Amino acid sequence: MKRLCLLCSLLCILTLLASTVSGCSGNSTGAVPPAAASENAREGTMTLQYLASYSSSVTNKVSYGSTPVGERNDVSFEGNVTGNILAGTMKGVDYLVTRSDGITEINARASLITTDGAAISVQISGYCYTDGVIKDTYVRFLTGNEQYKWLNNAVVFGEGKMTSSTTFEVQYYYDSSSAFKD
Repeated sequence: MKRLCLLCSLLCILTLLASTVSGCSGNSTGAVPPAAASENAREGTMTLQYLASYSSSVTNKVSYGSTPVGERNDVSFEGNVTGNILAGTMKGVDYLVTRSDGITEINARASLITTDGAAISVQISGYCYTDGVIKDTYVRFLTGNEQYKWLNNAVVFGEGKMTSSTTFEVQYYYDSSSAFKD
């Protein structure tokens, strides 16, 4: 099962790298994404669209030391999500493990409160490499808010970087062909 999950993650990364990111200006009409490309969804072709940017700061860190799986830290973070489709404040905790090869595994849980007051639960998995590059390979949103419910099924990826030892920035993209799938 772990091999299958790893394979799926690798395929997602390769797809992200091979896809052309279009529509980076976002959607100025609010939280509703552009119409889904149903033909692309059936063919398995991803259509990546810019969702939002996240600029964040570390607010607290708890270190557990060297464990059997690597260096373990809980890192609290908070920052602003900006974009035409999604905007607000997100804060949470990243349950980090830094492996013996120096790569840090991201395992974050956060709350996003949008500028219009919607509450969205966020789960993020990915990697932070030794050069500070961040790849969020799995981003899941959960909400009961009608305006943002399309995010519940959206396939979302993030890429960014550490901008200092306590700040980072990530840009998020979603597959518009998956946004309306049941």
